[in-house]
Amino acid sequence: MNKNIFGRALEIIWLLVGLAGAYASVNSFLKTDTKNGYLMALVALIGFLMFFARRAIRLRQRD
Repeated sequence: MNKNIFGRALEIIWLLVGLAGAYASVNSFLKTDTKNGYLMALVALIGFLMFFARRAIRLRQRD
């Protein structure tokens, strides 16, 4: 039970990392700071990939 709670918490953390990275990336591009914008876009991409990878693993373990 506790392992499941920590797994869900980790999913939420990765989702928040992705959302924060996306927000910071758009904000940097609007301020024409492209170097920081690309870095934050990379952070967002990694966050979303980790979120969806963990969800896919969790759904596959159910079967």
